Amino acid sequence: MDLSFLYKYGFDFASQHVHPMANDGQEDFFNITHLEPKPNFPNPTMVLSNSILAASLISQEALNASTLSWRRVVYDAVDGIRNFLRCASPEHLLPLVKVSNMFEEHISLAQRRESDTS
Repeated sequence: MDLSFLYKYGFDFASQHVHPMANDGQEDFFNITHLEPKPNFPNPTMVLSNSILAASLISQEALNASTLSWRRVVYDAVDGIRNFLRCASPEHLLPLVKVSNMFEEHISLAQRRESDTS
C-alpha cells in the first residue's frame, strides 16, 4: 500500500506515545520485588486507548491510500472506535457490528476505483 513512510518516519516516534519504551518492564520489576517507593506508572487503560487510537489512525490512512473505494460503513466503524475511546458508550460500536455483519453476509466492503482518465 506504499505506506513504508510509517515505519521510516513514524514508528519510533509513535511508539513512545503508545507505550513507555524507556521503562518497559520496570513496572513488572516493582510488582515482583515489592521495592518501595514504587514510581507512578502510566494507567494501562490509557496506554491501551493510545494504542487503539494509533491503530485507527493508521487504518484510516491505509483506507485512504488504497486503490479501492471503501464503503462509508467502514469509515463509520473507524470513527465509532475513536468515539468509544472518548465515552465508552456501546452505541459507538454499532458501525463495527454492521461491518461484521457485512463480512458474514459476504457483502463487499470495497470496490475498485474508477481509473482517472483525465
